[in-house]
Amino acid sequence: MSEQMPSDSEREAPGDLFRKLEETLRQLRAVVTTLPAPPESWLKKTLSPTAPSSHQGEFNVALVDALTQLSSVLRETVASQEKRLGELADELRELRALSENLDAFREHSVGVETELRGVATNVRGLQERSAALEGELQERIQHLLDEQRVCIRQLSLQASEEAVLADRARRATELKLEELARRVPPPPA
Repeated sequence: MSEQMPSDSEREAPGDLFRKLEETLRQLRAVVTTLPAPPESWLKKTLSPTAPSSHQGEFNVALVDALTQLSSVLRETVASQEKRLGELADELRELRALSENLDAFREHSVGVETELRGVATNVRGLQERSAALEGELQERIQHLLDEQRVCIRQLSLQASEEAVLADRARRATELKLEELARRVPPPPA
């Protein structure tokens, strides 16, 4: 489908082509200037009796001159195009280098992205474990607080009971002391 361009080694150099063209033009000029004017036809003589026969030779020389000028213009154009082609080849090399750098950067960024996804997964796992541990710690703390409340109530009840018992024992002791004091005679005065 696509036509392959000939390689530099297969292609004839533009300088060689122009040298061949210039040589052909020199040979053509030599031939044109040395040729006798062609014989005029009877019809041509009849139709233009005033046309000199040297016009054909002048035309041939003018044609060779025009071709020579065209050759010069083509040479300049080809030189300009070759220069531009060289610039484009340099730009293409730069673009290929940039493309390779971009490909390497893409590969690196894909690796970093994969690594970041792994880190994000680990972070989510740690967050889930942290939330589970936090819930478990909250349960344990609540359980300890409940046990502490129960213990405080028990200690409060026990302290109240001991206070009641101590108060009873004190009253009982006071009653016994009063009874003993009634039984014991008062000391002589």
